[in-house]
Amino acid sequence: MINLYNLIEKNSNEFTSNDKIVALAIIESPEKFLELDIIELSKFLCISPPSITRFCKKIGIEGFKELKFILIESIKVNKEEKNNIKGEVHLTYEKLLTKFSNKFNNSIYLKASSLITNANNVHIIGIGSSGLVAKDFSIRLSRLGISSKAITDSDFMVMESQLSNKKDIFIAFSSKGITPSINDSIIRCKKNDVPVILITENTTSALTLEVDLFISLPPTQNIDPSISPNFTQLLVADTIINYLVKENPKYISNYKKTLSVY
Repeated sequence: MINLYNLIEKNSNEFTSNDKIVALAIIESPEKFLELDIIELSKFLCISPPSITRFCKKIGIEGFKELKFILIESIKVNKEEKNNIKGEVHLTYEKLLTKFSNKFNNSIYLKASSLITNANNVHIIGIGSSGLVAKDFSIRLSRLGISSKAITDSDFMVMESQLSNKKDIFIAFSSKGITPSINDSIIRCKKNDVPVILITENTTSALTLEVDLFISLPPTQNIDPSISPNFTQLLVADTIINYLVKENPKYISNYKKTLSVY
């Protein structure tokens, strides 16, 4: 199947000014292009009918009728490709949601909610894209009236873990669970009796046995790069927030107070 848009892109370096006018009409107004005959189109584009015919020849098409036929087919192909892409993305997210649901444990989130509620200070750590999740989660906790801080600097998180005490809590987001500064911070926290929640895909890490709460994420290592690897981390954050507001009405009240700020 010939794709007209590919032909235009392939030959665009050889286009004259009139060729560019025809190509632009095809790309920006394909429906208008299809409803006109060659005389009407030439008047609409303010170029001669032979200019349109020469454009057809230049991209390897016999004439105007064939051009319109190929355009119709190309539009269909493009729509199908777009629908396939949308379907693939939706399917991948549905699979991740199913895996997340299969791993779901009510008692884990109840405990997470309790640990956060009872902590004086909540430190949320993450590096790279996990750091972005940490920042987002920290802001959302703050809007509930919970004292929280996102730490995304390697040295600073290790320092904070050394200075924290059992009245604080560390929440670590780490997709693969192998980031040295994250792991070092967790070890230091445990030496200081600081509660730790670890959120990672890595179920084989020895640290999963050391932390107070381990939340396992569905693996995303082989997922298409168009899918965010942080999707499941955000699901965990959303779920914890949901438990917090249901367990403590004051958090909803605090959140509503912040709405007037924005």
